[in-house]
Amino acid sequence: MVGSTQVAHPCDSPGVVQYFLSTLTAKERNRYLAYSRLEECERPRQLLGWAKNPGQDVIHAVLQDMNATTVMAGRFMTQDVRQKVIAWQTLLSLGLVAALDHVESSVASDKSGHAIGAVLELAACFRLNPVPPRVRDLIAGEFRGMADDSERVSCHNAAIAVARASGSTSALDALLAFKIIREGGVLISFLDALSDTVATLIRSGDASAVERLWWATASDQAQHRRDAAAAALGRLLRQNLLRPIPAARLVSLVEDATLDHYARRVVFVGLGYEWHG
Repeated sequence: MVGSTQVAHPCDSPGVVQYFLSTLTAKERNRYLAYSRLEECERPRQLLGWAKNPGQDVIHAVLQDMNATTVMAGRFMTQDVRQKVIAWQTLLSLGLVAALDHVESSVASDKSGHAIGAVLELAACFRLNPVPPRVRDLIAGEFRGMADDSERVSCHNAAIAVARASGSTSALDALLAFKIIREGGVLISFLDALSDTVATLIRSGDASAVERLWWATASDQAQHRRDAAAAALGRLLRQNLLRPIPAARLVSLVEDATLDHYARRVVFVGLGYEWHG
């Protein structure tokens, strides 16, 4: 019955989801089919089946799949990678937010950048504080022997998204340790994450967050860090979050020819909005 879509799926009942969840305690090689059938359950009453706790045996089996190590390299979606991702979706669909405690263990030893990226994309839908250690490492460009460029980009971008969603001091720590992994300058997604994180901290009353950005613009810092921090300050200025306005410091950024043109322009535009107002 697990392998067929013709018997259970036409039945619009909560019992369909509950039945497929119960089959996850079967042999490991059969679980992929059960996950696939659960993914197909979309009828209104079928979805009500997610509200009932399936029991510890089912949860244990799903946790096992969530923490499984995948090793496939390259631009492929293999069955083990897909099973890992669907296992995450399954536990979150059950409303078990405690699953987020397993983000670090799920990605720490995994060898597939695409699997790590997919798990972190799900994690980025929530606020993780503190940011998991593996996320910090990925933002800092530590890929542990991951050679495929597409894998590196996938998990790097997803790690940045997790930090952006966190909006915490630990996220700012991680973002300020960011390293470029491709030529072409700083990622816009990274600038978004950095400015949004500092904005969240400012609104929460953390005055030190802005000073950390100013520290990052110092001449002895890495060039990409200086450029990103300057651009982030310009964005915060435009959002009316730099109070009182440090006009002299901002003008010095605009006049600093060693900074990236884009970063200087963002600051200049921010100043223009202030003076126009």
